[in-house]
Amino acid sequence: MQTAFNVRLLQWGKENAIVIYKGMLDAIFKIAVRVVETEALFQVANKGTLSLTTPARPLSVKALLGDAKDFVWNEKLYPWIANLEHKALFMFTASFLLRFVIFHELGHLLHRHGERSDSDNLMNVDEMSSNSEFGSLNSQARELVADMFAFQELIGFTKEHLISQANNEIGTFLTSELIPNDFELVVFCLQMAHVYFFFMDSEKWRTIAPTEWSHPPHPFRLHTIYTAFLSEGFSIIKAEYRNDLLGRAILLGQKTVQSIIGTPIGLDWSLEMGESKYKEHFDTLHALMPRWTDTERTDWQC
Repeated sequence: MQTAFNVRLLQWGKENAIVIYKGMLDAIFKIAVRVVETEALFQVANKGTLSLTTPARPLSVKALLGDAKDFVWNEKLYPWIANLEHKALFMFTASFLLRFVIFHELGHLLHRHGERSDSDNLMNVDEMSSNSEFGSLNSQARELVADMFAFQELIGFTKEHLISQANNEIGTFLTSELIPNDFELVVFCLQMAHVYFFFMDSEKWRTIAPTEWSHPPHPFRLHTIYTAFLSEGFSIIKAEYRNDLLGRAILLGQKTVQSIIGTPIGLDWSLEMGESKYKEHFDTLHALMPRWTDTERTDWQC
């Protein structure tokens, strides 16, 4: 499982490339399948979707993503593919998760993390599953900066994507059932961030000293985005609507994860963030984020 979710960032002089391993793509597709089959997008009316791959019992994260089977787009395995709405939900979910991965890596490039890190390695591997044996406070701060860039860009990109499809059947379905306005757009983005961060976590993060994490665990990554949202609203949500929106997004995010794996997981992570060791670590990382935020670069084109 450790090598399955790697994303490689190649930097040679002025040339940059992002290479996403097949294991990462398979993980994204498997999550998207479960979103459709378990009706995990609660905003959309229940449609009833089962396939030959639907398990009869709850899944662990490892069982869902860590098996050796490749994802296969096959209507015999997934009969719901023949339904346009089901297929649209799969494609939209998978595209969102994939774009988050890409924008996250672009965030590292934009903020020149490779140029300014201590590593001489020009082929940086971003182990998205957080199972790397190497970690530091600075590497975690860089991840939070890249997350923030990815999330902010993805909101605008998703909005433009929906506008571009406004006049076709899929676009009409998505904007009427899932994302009818900016409020629900941000809810969906926060909801899917919850899903992404949860499934990319190391299952052992609680047993490791915080200073040794390669990536901050999902409570830290979510809390960073939530804090920024309440402060700024990502420039599209007014202050008076932010608390209600965030409450809805947290509830839907939690329910979506629970639906995907088929068992309750609770909100213990939010309580843990109040523990002194985690609160102090969160504050330390946020104090380091400005060091890894490049506010002066003007030659960037996304």
